[in-house]
Amino acid sequence: MNVTRLDIYVEQGCMGCRRAAELAEWVRERFPQVNVRVLTPQEDASEQAARVRATPTYFLNGVEFSLGNPSREQLEAALVSVQASLS
Repeated sequence: MNVTRLDIYVEQGCMGCRRAAELAEWVRERFPQVNVRVLTPQEDASEQAARVRATPTYFLNGVEFSLGNPSREQLEAALVSVQASLS
C-alpha cells in the first residue's frame, strides 16, 4: 500500500504557521491515511528541507505543493488526486 506524505515546514514566529498547524490537524482528521509531518527546515536534514525558501511550505510526496497556506479546498483536491493516483 502506498502512503501519501504531507510535510509542512514552519518556523517560530511565522505569521501563517499557526494556520498551517490548524490545516495539519484538519488533514489528520479528514485523511487519517495521510502521513502528516509539521517540522522546521532546521530539524530535517533532507534535500527537500533545503529547498524551503519561506514558511509555511507544503510538500506532497516530496513535491512542493504550496508556498504559503492553501485553502482547505485546494488541499483536499490535491490529496484526493494523489490518493487516486496511488490506488
